[in-house]
Amino acid sequence: MKKKNTFFKAGAVLALSGIVVKAFSAAYRIPLTRMLGADTMGRYSAVFSLFMPFFSFATAGITTSVAHFTARCREKDCTGINKIKNTAFGVYVLAALILTAAFVLFGRFYSYLQQDAIFFYGSLVLAPAIVLAAAENVLKGTTQGQMNMLPTAWANVLESVFKTALGLAGVWWVMHYLQTEKENAAVMACLAAITLAGLICTVYLFFCCRNSCGVQQAENLKPDMAVKSADMLKMSVPIGVSALTISLAGFFDTAVCLPRIDAISYQQIAQSFDGASFMGAGDISMYLFGIWQGMVLSVFNLTPAVVSPVSSASLPLISGSWAAEDKKSVVRQSRKLFCITSFLSVPAIVFIFCFGADIMQLLFDITPQQSLVALKLLRILCTGGVFCCFAGAFNTVLYAAGRSDKVFSILLSACAVKTCASWLLCGVPQINIKAFAVSNVCFYTIIFTRSIIAVKKLDINVSLYDIFMFPLLSAITAILAARWLYLSQFYSFTLILRLFFTGAAFGLLYMTMIICTGFLVDK
Repeated sequence: MKKKNTFFKAGAVLALSGIVVKAFSAAYRIPLTRMLGADTMGRYSAVFSLFMPFFSFATAGITTSVAHFTARCREKDCTGINKIKNTAFGVYVLAALILTAAFVLFGRFYSYLQQDAIFFYGSLVLAPAIVLAAAENVLKGTTQGQMNMLPTAWANVLESVFKTALGLAGVWWVMHYLQTEKENAAVMACLAAITLAGLICTVYLFFCCRNSCGVQQAENLKPDMAVKSADMLKMSVPIGVSALTISLAGFFDTAVCLPRIDAISYQQIAQSFDGASFMGAGDISMYLFGIWQGMVLSVFNLTPAVVSPVSSASLPLISGSWAAEDKKSVVRQSRKLFCITSFLSVPAIVFIFCFGADIMQLLFDITPQQSLVALKLLRILCTGGVFCCFAGAFNTVLYAAGRSDKVFSILLSACAVKTCASWLLCGVPQINIKAFAVSNVCFYTIIFTRSIIAVKKLDINVSLYDIFMFPLLSAITAILAARWLYLSQFYSFTLILRLFFTGAAFGLLYMTMIICTGFLVDK
């Protein structure tokens, strides 16, 4: 019963922080998109896509690896948590420094290719964020492995608060006081806010963790539990390479696919969106990319951002059960993770699919032509939304079993399909930017399918019927009732009140049906 309470407490802490972080992210992205406009937002996204491959490769696997080894150590009453933390610092910070230098050099080279200095200056501003994130993730992994999620939760909130405050203040100052080069300066202000927020978060975690691992020194570490640098790299490198692969696929969209869209005539693009007018848009491909990144993904990512902390919270427990060779506990915790993921993701995706246009109108005050583009992209993306949310849950089980190589294999094949689909489809006039949404659905579907097979090979039976039936039926029933209330009872209200009361009614109906079915009862 103690583990059960710990699981829900840890998951609740991270999930709550995830909601707060996403709220601040919305508070940041919404006014930022309004102030920058779709063109400049696309420019900012293009610079950020250059940064993400280096950042992902340097930092993606750190928290998982450190939390995994710390949890195994804790499960066997090992007294060498400090040894794990110090080894992780030595390995990952050094690797981050090397990748930081590579990022700056590549930024200079890419600026030369594009004849645009913003990529180089952007790399200089963002470069420290890679090293800071590496140190930050080591500290997060150390505390998460001990089932202490509060430092991670507070750090995530703190980073979001400062990124929002500094970013919006910087952009506001640029837009009001600079006379020339406002767009480039606004982009640089956004990038600087990321680095400064990362610095503040790292300092906070350092003071939080300074006395949190007051265990015996390294010489008391049990020989059979000693963790070497190679052990950490063996687990984290496949995770980092997986994240690198995903980021490279995103960079491919920016560097290769956008020029193909730019080659399509204005009339053909307008016709593909029911004759929408894009008057006032400078670079049409960058304009569409800004809608995709700034509006569509901001709304769609609300659900994974809330669901993913549940997977992070379950990793130490499942890793500990594997270390104790308690297969029954592994199966029980894994099934619980899958059920909670389904319980959270299915209704959220259904609601966004049905009310996406109103959500984006409320958040971004978008124009009619932007709404036509955004709604089509969002609804295509939502068809793979639940699969996207389950990627983290399946990865957690595979990481806990020490199969990060399998995760890499799955992501590699999915990224290959995504990249090919984006390249082939984006040049088709009637598809253009919609290729990004279609390729992402293919990506999530492949990950979901192959992950189920991989998890079953670990003798963890995954019944899709048990996991999805009750949440899906409950969500469909609740959305039909909520839609009727929206059109009849709440139609005279303002947009914000319509969405609020409709969402409340939907959530209440959904929760009532889930409770009646006993879906969340631990079996």
